[in-house]
Amino acid sequence: MLTCPDCYGSLVSTPVIGIVKRQVFDIPPPKIEVTEHQAEVKYCECCNKTITAAFPAGVLAPVQYGEVIRSWSVYYQYQHFIPEDRLQQLFYDLYGIQLATATRTGYNRIAFDTLASFEESVLSAVKTAAVKNLDETGFRVAGKTQWLHVASIKTATYYHISPKRKSLLDGLSGTVIHDHWKSYYNLGGVEHALCNQHHLRELKAITEHDKEPWAQAMTRLLRVALRCRHFNAHHAIPVARIKRLTNIYKKIIRDGLAYHETLPPLPCKGKQGRQPRRTGHNLLWRLFHYK
Repeated sequence: MLTCPDCYGSLVSTPVIGIVKRQVFDIPPPKIEVTEHQAEVKYCECCNKTITAAFPAGVLAPVQYGEVIRSWSVYYQYQHFIPEDRLQQLFYDLYGIQLATATRTGYNRIAFDTLASFEESVLSAVKTAAVKNLDETGFRVAGKTQWLHVASIKTATYYHISPKRKSLLDGLSGTVIHDHWKSYYNLGGVEHALCNQHHLRELKAITEHDKEPWAQAMTRLLRVALRCRHFNAHHAIPVARIKRLTNIYKKIIRDGLAYHETLPPLPCKGKQGRQPRRTGHNLLWRLFHYK
């Protein structure tokens, strides 16, 4: 600082009486690092052959991309779900390199083969866990429906893709938690529990759209029960509290069923078949039978 910003007096010969520091954290410009490996070539007079020294593992071509690029490509695509075209654009914008589709496919195959044993360990852990969550969702690939099946525990999730919705995992044990899709009840050797998150989602729709009074009461009860579970995380919920929650649960169902008895029946679509029920009525009977 050569002059005073207030009076414009000279500060050339003025001693420094202090330092004020400010730091700015930023990301350095990304750039490609090129590592050249050189292998010695010698002629063996004993066997009359030209011998070339070995390159490091994975160095297979005169020019190639390294393991870090391969790792980031797989990470961006499968951790952050970046589409292939945008992934190619990202590498070009940041690093000035173009990853061909075949190159990225090869990276994915290497990752798949490398993680094979890890996948087996996850599947084994999920199958033998005391409690696991099951779910499925459909999506389109090349104009055809595929099904993503999920089996999860606290520490891991196993994904399974199949063209068939009923392609469920076999060999499960313990308790499976799901959304009451009937095919789950075909699983052998397991106990069943219904997912309250799905129940809360259905109750929210019934409360907001159908205005059924029992649905809000059931929502409050399920959330209170969850808080009881969290409060008693390291020991069993007291029997008296369980009895109290159970009695309230039964009363809400009775009130809900009584409410639906007062409503006019829905019209039948055909001459034969079961009398149709409203969405809330079906949920009430499910909660009644699968409590």
